Amino acid sequence: MTAPDHSITVIGSGSAAGSPDVVRVVLAARAEARDVSVALETCQTAAQRLGATLREQGVRDTDVRTLGVSVDTRWGPEAQPAGYEATHRLHVLWRDPSTVGSLLSAGAGAVGNAFRLESVQLAVEDPAALQDQARRAAYDDALRQARDLVDLAGRDLGQVLAIDEPEQSNGPAPMARMAMAAGDGGVEVGQHTVQARLRVRWALG
Repeated sequence: MTAPDHSITVIGSGSAAGSPDVVRVVLAARAEARDVSVALETCQTAAQRLGATLREQGVRDTDVRTLGVSVDTRWGPEAQPAGYEATHRLHVLWRDPSTVGSLLSAGAGAVGNAFRLESVQLAVEDPAALQDQARRAAYDDALRQARDLVDLAGRDLGQVLAIDEPEQSNGPAPMARMAMAAGDGGVEVGQHTVQARLRVRWALG
């Protein structure tokens, strides 16, 4: 006969919010030409000009890096090469979300039609503090639920026996989402919210 389990397990949820302090941007310089070497040379020249402009705007050397350089064939009728397209992709970390629109405008102005904007992602550079706050809120929520339940059962809440973060079907905990508010032109700045869940097991007195 199995001994009764004198414990209670509760899952608590919590969240913490903070303002994004960085923007992660993926830009590209692209060039087309009938000759592959011309396409690549033109693309690389545009990428150098783009990189120089980013630095003039205040991007640190350590905050810009090449993600990749590629050359693709453009095919014409009867599967014959019609030209080549070269692309140089850059990842840029911009540390002033409120002015990222100006950075993008400067980049586009520097290289004209060779400019490509692939993605813009608002983020908190170091989310550890928010994650800790969200976990504490999740624990407080679990404790509140456990106290309510043991009061209903006429029992006392004992020591904590186990704590873990349960897996979630829509991604690992904690999760992050972005709420938006107006920025400096075309790009929105808002709050970064981190969510956490904790499964806590207490002994029953």
